[in-house]
Amino acid sequence: MTEWAVWASLGTALAALLGVGVSFLRGRQDRKTARETAESGDYQFNLTDARNALRDLREDIKTLQEQVKQLEDEARTDHAQIDELRGMVRDRDEALADVVPILDWVRAGAKPPPPELTWRLRLFIEQHGTTLREAQEETGRG
Repeated sequence: MTEWAVWASLGTALAALLGVGVSFLRGRQDRKTARETAESGDYQFNLTDARNALRDLREDIKTLQEQVKQLEDEARTDHAQIDELRGMVRDRDEALADVVPILDWVRAGAKPPPPELTWRLRLFIEQHGTTLREAQEETGRG
């Protein structure tokens, strides 16, 4: 081979290698661009999904806050009723404690002197007397 043929062969080989390299790099860049475009679309899709999910969560939070407020109101009402019932039970227990000595006295034969009436029983008797007088006045008028 002549010197010129060797140089021509080397040039052709280099051109072929350069062409293959450029082709490889261009294909690689095209694949990268395609992948980035697809990922960008996926990210955009995911971003839209995330925004929708966030909007739904905010609505859920608002609904839950309303439910919590309603439950707190119900709890306050229930606590007020419980306090009222506790007061009624306490009053009943105190009234029973006032009546027990009288019942014991009656069971023992009701021998004088009778037990002393507590302030609660005196108040109850007074209120009962007032109620009876009012009822008699109403029936007397009718």
